[in-house]
Amino acid sequence: MNIKKNIDFNLIKVLAIFYTIVVSLTFSKWYYFYYFKSNTLSDNPDFSFSRFIFGAFILDWFFVMLFMIVISIIVKILFEKINTKPFIFIHFILSFFLSWFIYFWASMTMYLVGITSFKEALKNVSFYHFMRNIDVNFLTYFSMLGIIYAYYYIKKIKKIEIQKTNLKAQLTETKMKVLTEKLHPHFLFNTLNSISSLIDINKKNAQNTIADLSDLLREILELKEDHLIT
Repeated sequence: MNIKKNIDFNLIKVLAIFYTIVVSLTFSKWYYFYYFKSNTLSDNPDFSFSRFIFGAFILDWFFVMLFMIVISIIVKILFEKINTKPFIFIHFILSFFLSWFIYFWASMTMYLVGITSFKEALKNVSFYHFMRNIDVNFLTYFSMLGIIYAYYYIKKIKKIEIQKTNLKAQLTETKMKVLTEKLHPHFLFNTLNSISSLIDINKKNAQNTIADLSDLLREILELKEDHLIT
């Protein structure tokens, strides 16, 4: 399976913009209540603003996007191949797994780069920390999942519309070909009968009509593929 082929970069851009807005709003709320309003964190001598931003927001954004890219690939592959009801249950489980995924990898990353101790890293993946943000992560997951499904449904509808347009064009072309096949013999027979009648009445007009018919048939052959109605 070609993973790169199943990644839709336009969808990833939409998800990235959406979650950037979510993270920005979360940061604004946190900054107002905990840093600007109460000063509870700024009064703590062990508190590092840059370290907190890196761990709580930058790493969070990165691992959420990584997780949702994987989900978008799964949805694309199984979009029309799986029953809706069990898939909803699977997404329900994955929405809770998202929390553990973010906290575990973000904490491990901070530990590996030397920002936090191993004890602090384990603390971030505790059940308390999981329950503290369970509602936010649940809503985040299903909001982004809704974007993914809406994107693929719109893409599917556009594909169906293009197919309908192509089928209409093919149908029109087929009708015109059938009409042409019917028109040519009748037109030719009528014209030859008229020429036959003109030979006895006016030979000059008969000769001119034969020349006109010859020119017309030559033009029809040259414009065979064009959809023209005179």
